[in-house]
Amino acid sequence: MVICLSGCVTSGPKNNVGFEKIEKIADLEGVYRNRAEGESSRSRVYLSPIIWPDDKLDHETIKSIEVRVLSDNELYVKAHGTKNVVKESVFVEGKDFTISNGRIQSHTGIIPTIGFPQGIPFMMVGYGNEELGIDEHGNGKYRNSGAIAGTAFLYIPFVGGGHDDYRFVRIGD
Repeated sequence: MVICLSGCVTSGPKNNVGFEKIEKIADLEGVYRNRAEGESSRSRVYLSPIIWPDDKLDHETIKSIEVRVLSDNELYVKAHGTKNVVKESVFVEGKDFTISNGRIQSHTGIIPTIGFPQGIPFMMVGYGNEELGIDEHGNGKYRNSGAIAGTAFLYIPFVGGGHDDYRFVRIGD
């Protein structure tokens, strides 16, 4: 007898649609609401920390993100607060981001883990991936996905995976 545990979890905003393929970085140009639709019950999701993950910004006070094209491979991005520009940066394709399969790919990683939570020995490998782009209606779209595989009690195999989708409404061109 073989026992294997498996599962899959996905979430997204109401009326979620797929990614539109980014053909050129000009497809990203526009103004997007900073706070996402399709929030998880755990926390709010904002576009600004995805763009500036290492900056200590007050993301809740940022209302919108403006994306403008400077050249064929450069984006100028501004974070707007209620009355002023909070942050601005230039991002260069190939240096600061890459587009693969029509989406901006980032933060991909594989994490091996061995542990004994609550006295239960297990081994697993986890995989995570983040993608940013536009959806079929021209809104910003972010997907955080992952998968795990391993063994519980060192002999019961398990696998799981899923993704969370978030929409950043385009509020201007």
